[in-house]
Amino acid sequence: PIQILKIDRSFVQRMEGPEKNRQLVHSIVQMAHALDLKVVAEGVETEQQLQQLRAFGCDQVQGYLFSRPLDAKHFARKYLERKSSG
Repeated sequence: PIQILKIDRSFVQRMEGPEKNRQLVHSIVQMAHALDLKVVAEGVETEQQLQQLRAFGCDQVQGYLFSRPLDAKHFARKYLERKSSG
């Protein structure tokens, strides 16, 4: 069963263009929530994109704004070891 809908980065990148692009992403989030799905937006690179997605009620985001892709070793070093020591 489907539990999560992921918004492709191409939609997120276009949000900074015409209003209809933002409305499309907003509609995707609303539709997913109406179907009881969580929404993940990928390709978030700017604070403006993050704020807009939050305003739309997007559940999770991922992208270069937070981190470049990491292998498991570097992920553990950056996020897990630091938290356990601190």
